[in-house]
Amino acid sequence: MRVETLYVSRFRNLQSQTIHFDDGLNEIVGPNAEGKTSILEALHMLILGVSFRTHQLTDLVQHQREGFLLEVRGSSRGVRKSVSLSYDGSGRRVILDGQPQETSSSLLGNLVGVTATLEDQELVFGPPSVRRRFLDEQIAQTDARYVEHLLRYRRALSQRNFLLKRHDYTTISAWEEQLSIAGAYIVEQRRQTVALLAPKVTENYHLLFPGRGEFAMKYYTSAPNEHILDWYRDQYKAKREQETRMGATLVGPHRDDIGWTLDGLPIKSVVSLGQARSVTLALRLSEWSLLTERVDVDPIFLIDDADSTLDVQRKECVMQMVDRVPQVILTAHSPYAKEAKKIPVQSGTVITDSASLIKQ
Repeated sequence: MRVETLYVSRFRNLQSQTIHFDDGLNEIVGPNAEGKTSILEALHMLILGVSFRTHQLTDLVQHQREGFLLEVRGSSRGVRKSVSLSYDGSGRRVILDGQPQETSSSLLGNLVGVTATLEDQELVFGPPSVRRRFLDEQIAQTDARYVEHLLRYRRALSQRNFLLKRHDYTTISAWEEQLSIAGAYIVEQRRQTVALLAPKVTENYHLLFPGRGEFAMKYYTSAPNEHILDWYRDQYKAKREQETRMGATLVGPHRDDIGWTLDGLPIKSVVSLGQARSVTLALRLSEWSLLTERVDVDPIFLIDDADSTLDVQRKECVMQMVDRVPQVILTAHSPYAKEAKKIPVQSGTVITDSASLIKQ
């Protein structure tokens, strides 16, 4: 879906306004703390329903307001589309093409896209949960069944852990069956996604770092390659007593991880902060490429703080790589490319008389 306009109201430090975008490269330009990242965050919210900066919806609401409203309008293969997400202080509401939706998960798969942020460095240096979330968000945009299985798995995991802590096995078999079915599907889809992503990430890494060692990506799980469902069923039964003592379920996709290596070494042990930024950009570009193969629309690509941590050579290379993306929206302190549409931001407002700001 090509984004034409974004309407924001009562969101972060942004004034209520409609922001216009073009095809190709769009640069949101301005000093720090003026609202650039908040615009990108609003678009990210409309893609995935979550923020890349906070888990609390209340953090997104403007001071002394009770909720926010976001709406994007655009077109997909000649068809006009609109996606709206609002929060009233108690719950979220999604409206697609004017039709209210029963669940907020229906937002997924409408505005399809990828967001690259400085926080992505946690994909390299952070805990496994960050990398699992990366995979979950990637797959969720193209597979509604995956979202259903993920929700069922989380609920069953919570219930089983509750029963383990109470030493209560009366209904635990039913929850273990749900865990096994959902867990098997999740692992299969994650494995397939990593298998498709890995060669793309390797290729993009070598474009950024020509001749810099052997780069590899792998999904780590205790589950076998075949008969995963039966294996999980057996594991949950066999480990009940041990996991009762621990008070937690120790087997399942909630314990899995992704790893990147360079010449056989964990990449987090051999790269600098700037190199990690390049690695995660290669990962996000690969994610975008895979999305284009899985959906019949062109995903958008969002880049926050594009001029941070990258050297001149890597910046030029990244811009060449995103040149194939039909619509890119990035934030930067100063203009990035001459041919880009400039969207100057000051005090939470996109300004039209932008000459003075762009010169700064």
